[in-house]
Amino acid sequence: MVRRFNKIPLLILLLFVAVSIVNAQDQKANLDSANAAYARGDFESSIVLYESIIEEGYVAAQLYYNLGNAYYKVNEVASAILFYERAKKMDPNDEDIDYNLSLAKLRTIDKIETIPSFFITDITDDLSNKYSVDKWALIAGAALWLSVILFIVYIVAQSTALRKLFFWSSMVILIIGFSSIGMANRKYNSVYQEREGIVFSPSIVVRSAPGENGNNLFVLHEGTKVSVSEEIGDWNKIRLSDGSIGWLPATTIKII
Repeated sequence: MVRRFNKIPLLILLLFVAVSIVNAQDQKANLDSANAAYARGDFESSIVLYESIIEEGYVAAQLYYNLGNAYYKVNEVASAILFYERAKKMDPNDEDIDYNLSLAKLRTIDKIETIPSFFITDITDDLSNKYSVDKWALIAGAALWLSVILFIVYIVAQSTALRKLFFWSSMVILIIGFSSIGMANRKYNSVYQEREGIVFSPSIVVRSAPGENGNNLFVLHEGTKVSVSEEIGDWNKIRLSDGSIGWLPATTIKII
């Protein structure tokens, strides 16, 4: 009996591919238009176009960086810092992002001192930022598989010298594999789990408890970066880089 081929799934697939191609072409056209608007000094139009691309689901470090530059040009410093920080999360080693972010921070009111961190923490953070989560996971997987292969060779090897060589090679690469898993986890947490935000209120009082009845602790201004550690209702518990903590209305912060 000859089975009839169902063309519906194929048509759906072709339709999906066609829509994807059209969307990609539209995004490229919008991106070209945004870049052109920025180049001719029409920063407001470039902001609208860059934002529309992001709303369509396309994100990239360069896109965030360009949008940060556009906001900086129209003196919206808090928005510039927000998108520079988002770009930095995606590409922490980009010197242009760091430089422009530092320029934007010079235009903020609050100058928060940073508590020095333990040097091992700094080294670990720098190392985890070398690669993306996916690349660290790939390195970990390759190292673990290679370690298993070397250990099998160690088991079947006849020469004592070779057995020692393959055994210790297997152990070293196994350590590299587990270390890479740790780096991937650290990188994942820094990008997806740690919640940081930028203050978007011209001036806001930080309180000792969530709610207007909390005691006044200190005042923050727009553009200041905070870590968000807890949420209760419409309030966020925040921490500054100098260790100060308090509560702010959630509406005054935009998450990076």
